[in-house]
Amino acid sequence: MPEVITYTLAQLRGFMEAAAQDDLDRVAQFAVATRMAMGAEPVDWQKYLIALNGQAPAQQKQGITHG
Repeated sequence: MPEVITYTLAQLRGFMEAAAQDDLDRVAQFAVATRMAMGAEPVDWQKYLIALNGQAPAQQKQGITHG
């Protein structure tokens, strides 16, 4: 038989407030990402999208430098 979990009204309100704040944070993050994308080079934008999807970025080839 599953365990029944009970919460007080204050706890439920706290959960709802936290969820609402999380939504606002996500919107703010999306707004910042969109603003940054407007000025990004196409290659950098593709790297950003790949990172958002949780894929590993392609390894860049290291050139030999002489200095």
